[in-house]
Amino acid sequence: MTKVNNFWVPKIDSFKIWVNQSDLEIIDNTIIENLYVVDSLGEIVDEIEGKSKNIDYVDGRAFKFWRRRHNDINTKITTEYIGIIINAKHLKERYFEGITLNNLDIIVNEINAQNIIKIKKEALLSSSIGDLDICVDFDASTDAFSKLIKRQYPMVQQSSRDTFSSEQKATHLGLYLNSRHNCYPSKPFFKFYHKTIELETKSNDFANKFLKNLDFQNIGRCEVNLKNTKHLNHYKIKARQLGDILTRVDFVPVLQKAYKNWFIQRNVVIDRKDCWKMIIIKTYWRWFAEENLMIFRQAQTETENRNQKKKMMDCYNEINNQKDARLQEIERVELVERIEKFFRGDKRTYDVRTGVTESSTKQK
Repeated sequence: MTKVNNFWVPKIDSFKIWVNQSDLEIIDNTIIENLYVVDSLGEIVDEIEGKSKNIDYVDGRAFKFWRRRHNDINTKITTEYIGIIINAKHLKERYFEGITLNNLDIIVNEINAQNIIKIKKEALLSSSIGDLDICVDFDASTDAFSKLIKRQYPMVQQSSRDTFSSEQKATHLGLYLNSRHNCYPSKPFFKFYHKTIELETKSNDFANKFLKNLDFQNIGRCEVNLKNTKHLNHYKIKARQLGDILTRVDFVPVLQKAYKNWFIQRNVVIDRKDCWKMIIIKTYWRWFAEENLMIFRQAQTETENRNQKKKMMDCYNEINNQKDARLQEIERVELVERIEKFFRGDKRTYDVRTGVTESSTKQK
């Protein structure tokens, strides 16, 4: 079984594309035929241009085709396009690669296999793109990722226009900032979510069919949506055609800028809550080679008081639990450090434990 390990590499997860109708062959005419809406008397009251063609597979893959007409107010020329939603799931077993120039042939073959249109790779590369989702995967256990979400939530810089929410469930673990329909260039739809959990629940059918030979455990994902031309301009992306998007755009600055717009900056620190008595016991514990449990058992023989015996074992268990919690806290901090290093470069940031509250992150 191959372990997924292409971490911290920005990639394209999905997009909408508009292909000039003259550059492809229409097979299913229902996407271009005019649909007439009639009233009870049989009179035509409205005309709808083509209806979208949706194809949903039980394995989780989905395809959508529709017709779009564009009227140029300067040239008075009307151009007709076919819109297509393209998703990394169309790559099937190569899903985790993201959509690239090297695997675009798979996308073309998958589109043509639906028998709606026939298109060549060259036509796809020269087509206009929009609603672009870019993402980056990283290694993260569910426990560390859960702590990451709890840390990031109060760091969100929220204005009156923004919405954000988090999910902390066994079947859904994520942080969602704005939405695909409620966003703007400086605050795009931005989300952290645990990819492994998503593939084992919501996308289970897809994973079982196409990813059964991949080890995709402990993977987190950050995803940003660039909805339209205004978003592309804001992030200084001049490319508009798919071919240029795939070959000329560096998405690292895009992800970094979106992250900095969404989150305040803090120092990363490890939480320390030990009382002085516990520190002494832990220090003593490290100095002696004897089995730690035996030390506590011996201490129990020094008293007949059942309550004191119980407190001694409670102390032993507390130290063990704190040790586990300490390791989890270190794992959480290490994940935060990797996140911050990617999104902010070498700059240190501030951790949630500095006392910054949600109200202090509100923007006017």
